[in-house]
This record gives sequence, C-alpha cells and structure tokens, in this order.
Amino acid sequence: MEPLPRVRAGFGAALGFAAGVVATIVSVAVGAAGRPELGLVILAVAVAGVSVVTTIVGAALTALQCWAFYASFLVGRAGQLVFDARTERAGALLLVVAVLASAVAAAGTAVWARRRVSATPSARGRAAGPSPVRS
Repeated sequence: MEPLPRVRAGFGAALGFAAGVVATIVSVAVGAAGRPELGLVILAVAVAGVSVVTTIVGAALTALQCWAFYASFLVGRAGQLVFDARTERAGALLLVVAVLASAVAAAGTAVWARRRVSATPSARGRAAGPSPVRS
C-alpha cells in the first residue's frame, strides 16, 4: 500500500479553511464562545489533521486561518479580530501544532519510502559469472 501524496499548499490552505470553518461552528455549538480554550483545542485538532496531509506551507496557512477564526469568533465575538496576549499565544500554539504535524507526516513518508526501497531485491550478492541464458 502506497502512502498518500501530500496535498499542495493551495489546496491544503483551502482544506484548512474548510476545516477551520467546521471546527469554529462545532466550537460555538459546544459552548466555546464562553470558554475559548475549548475552541482552541478543537481548532488545534483541525490544524493537526490538515497539516498531516499537506505541505508545510499549507499547514502554516491553515494555522493562520484557524488563528483568525479563533481571534475573530471565539475571543472576539462579532467577527472582529482581537489582538492581545491570549490570541498571540494561540497563534504560536497553532503554528507549532502545524509544523510538528507536518514534520511527523513527512518523516513517516520518508521512512515508508526508505523501507520500500530496502525491501526490493537488489543485484548485490550474485555471482559475476556468465549469464545462464547465454551458456
């Protein structure tokens, strides 16, 4: 079974936007408008999920978009961005989650590829004599 290819940055950002919208709606539905920390956890899960399947640029764009949803709809209730220490820490956290998830996925893909290459039979170890077909 082949690993799935990574989604390009543009498509990853679009996927991140959709995941951020869904995560924000779910967050508000479970009461995160009164407890933004809960919404941050839900958005972090969305960022991690998208970051696993996209490139590092797509992951960073996803983190930025999810931060904007957090700062606009969970901390700032009217869709207006709030810039304070809490949203600054949230942005840093989402970026770290994005980078780590993307790095773990990239490392997993590299290990998968290396394992696959080492599992293919090689020509080493064979005698260097004449071909049995020509003799």
